[in-house]
Amino acid sequence: MRIIALACLLLALSTSAFAGVDDEFAAGVRGVPWRMTLDELIAVRPGGDHYFSTALGEHCYIVADDEPLYGIPRPAMRMQYHFGKDNRVTSIAIGVPYERREQLLSELLLSFGPYRKPRVYGTAIYYDWPPARRAQIGVRASRDPQNGILELWIRVVDTRL
Repeated sequence: MRIIALACLLLALSTSAFAGVDDEFAAGVRGVPWRMTLDELIAVRPGGDHYFSTALGEHCYIVADDEPLYGIPRPAMRMQYHFGKDNRVTSIAIGVPYERREQLLSELLLSFGPYRKPRVYGTAIYYDWPPARRAQIGVRASRDPQNGILELWIRVVDTRL
């Protein structure tokens, strides 16, 4: 009986965590809706830099952004907007100071529930949360803290992209 009650509790907690990701990110991130074109993005967030990238659309747009994230200060940080094959925003990365890694992971854990088992790939550790219906979040952190990089990634979950 305890096992069934615990399983129901865990299911309820994980379901609410998934809903939380969609509640916050299903429409987009910080005023930038998913599937926005580069021209529309530049009109909303002028002054950025446009680069080639490994995104499906092979380019990204990066802007300075130091707005706090979950109460975490982000001085001199950036946001990256990555584009899909149709040249519309499909993922957004928010830079966070590396020394705030544990604080970011804790805030996300409290807001969205547990992440999957971390995985190491190359020079980074990836902390991914299970996808919700419309959005998925993850954190990418340098393995080496010297000159460390820390990013919160938000991706649209959409089979049309």
